[in-house]
Amino acid sequence: MHLVIDANVLIAELLRQRGRELISSPSLSLHASDKILNEASYELKQRLERLVAKDDLLPKLERFC
Repeated sequence: MHLVIDANVLIAELLRQRGRELISSPSLSLHASDKILNEASYELKQRLERLVAKDDLLPKLERFC
């Protein structure tokens, strides 16, 4: 399956266990421009820093494991 994504969708799915499972599926081919990947990388870093600052990262990571 081929899927074209934008930054918001990519970030949302990377923050969900099911989304990460889908993204890592070998049957899925993701397509995004360099601009989208850079935006997603920047935004994901910002969100993770906020979770760490709020000391809320471990409970979220435990849900992913």
